[in-house]
Amino acid sequence: MFKGERIRELRKKRGVTVEGLAREVGVGHTYIVFIETNKKDPSIKILERISDYFGVATDYLLGREEL
Repeated sequence: MFKGERIRELRKKRGVTVEGLAREVGVGHTYIVFIETNKKDPSIKILERISDYFGVATDYLLGREEL
């Protein structure tokens, strides 16, 4: 299962707003809110963009590994 909380934690640690992350990965800010609250799973393409942006493995975002 996808772990939206992990994206929220990474975003807050970096001091990035929802709008800023959305702009960086090319989606609307509502999409990021839905991802962070586990109301929507990101597409593989968006998951890859988010993991690249934060410099973490997609498996970390998926809850399969720890940092």
